Amino acid sequence: MSLDGLAVTTHWSCPQAPGCTDERGDIFPETGGLSRDKDTRFKIRNLAKKRFALGYPPRKNNDTSIGDSVNWEWIVQCAMDSGKHIVIVTRDKDYGPIYKGNSFLNDWLRQEFSERVSRTRKIILTDKLSMALRMVHAAVTKEMEEEEDRIIAEVIDGFSESPVDEA
Repeated sequence: MSLDGLAVTTHWSCPQAPGCTDERGDIFPETGGLSRDKDTRFKIRNLAKKRFALGYPPRKNNDTSIGDSVNWEWIVQCAMDSGKHIVIVTRDKDYGPIYKGNSFLNDWLRQEFSERVSRTRKIILTDKLSMALRMVHAAVTKEMEEEEDRIIAEVIDGFSESPVDEA
């Protein structure tokens, strides 16, 4: 899958990663960003508080912070402002399940995106940064993919080996 018009709403740095410096300007433009000097932050914060209080996804049943709500409201705002497709890269299952290596956006979030942003705009959920980069026509080497897989496996192994408090 390939997306020509894609909004990426992060300020990401990848010091000394192969090919990153040249491509960063095209993939991660500095034109957006939620910062303290923009009044949009109040709108995002208020929408996130309402979303959290109503129990809307993305969130876990026992969540005590509005972090996922802020992220989602910011994604929606960026989609509306940019007029572009959106790719979310996360392994946070609050956004949707991962089944047989494929990520699926939560039905509620997909419908909400369609109603608030556009019925024709795409929103894609993936758990692989390499897949998202390919969608925006960035060069992704086999070595980069292997390193991503290695890091993911290392993190997963770290979680499975960590002691669990069974209080």
